[in-house]
Amino acid sequence: MNPSPDTHITSRIVRMQFALLPMTGEARLPTDYGEALFAGLSRINRHIHENPDVRISPIVGGVAAGSRLLLNRNFPGGVILQTPVNAIPELLIIAGRTLDVAGNKLRIGIPQIRPLVPSKTIISRMITVKGKNSEEELREFLQRELLHRYSAEAGVDYNLHILRRRVISVHGKRIHGYGLAITDIASEHLSLTLQAFPPASARGKYGCGFLHPGTYNLNKHADDISDSVTAV
Repeated sequence: MNPSPDTHITSRIVRMQFALLPMTGEARLPTDYGEALFAGLSRINRHIHENPDVRISPIVGGVAAGSRLLLNRNFPGGVILQTPVNAIPELLIIAGRTLDVAGNKLRIGIPQIRPLVPSKTIISRMITVKGKNSEEELREFLQRELLHRYSAEAGVDYNLHILRRRVISVHGKRIHGYGLAITDIASEHLSLTLQAFPPASARGKYGCGFLHPGTYNLNKHADDISDSVTAV
């Protein structure tokens, strides 16, 4: 196995985790908040919109309540921006600003900046690939991509698990996808590379394809990636 790109490149990518603090005691976001979050961040900083290397995580924390994601003092939230290190100064300037997400006013905190962390298990709340609408189609696509791009073989270098089906709205269109867990990753190099350059990176500004260290329980297949994502 000889995945590419090399470790030097992945080490130049960091994750900036910003706290999101409701300005009215509690924020009640729609669970389909991806487009509103991206739009709100882009209004504050055009660099987030224009730089293709900046990826946006699903909201970290909070608690799901029906069709809403609640953020408050007991269930704080945050967002992670993945970026090359040379773009850190451009992104730091959003700290302290007010973010509007679907009418909810959130104060953006000072970020914690961390390198990518290797893990034998990495997860994504949702990935989407155009034309791959079934679990089997998506599985076959991902296995081909990992073999072609990273020389990684399913069942040898990793195991792949397609999780619950999800839907997001982008520009009025319903986009279908699935949660994803990649387990038993054979090397730290492969784990870091998949996080830095995910095999399904479409709609990375909307929280899709954001792979991060996590846990996977085969017996709780449908519930592995909930609407409340935890940063590890």
